[in-house]
Amino acid sequence: MDKDLEYLEKRVDKLEKIFDTVQQIAIQIKEMALETKYLRQDLNDVVTRVAAIEEKPVKRYDSIVSTIITGIVGTIIGAVMALIIKK
Repeated sequence: MDKDLEYLEKRVDKLEKIFDTVQQIAIQIKEMALETKYLRQDLNDVVTRVAAIEEKPVKRYDSIVSTIITGIVGTIIGAVMALIIKK
């Protein structure tokens, strides 16, 4: 009976160590999940900022094209008006 009791005590001690290890791992996983959440938020912020930076050249290009078209149309209208006034 004493041997059985000693055997069971050893098994309980081993199980307690295993339980403590599992508990520590669970805490670490929870901390990693929280860190992953914050990293994901930071990544989303970076993606938003990069998208805004990528849009700047497109806006500039649109502005340049618009200015050129306005200049050409203005020149054509000016030439037509000059021809009309000369006659």
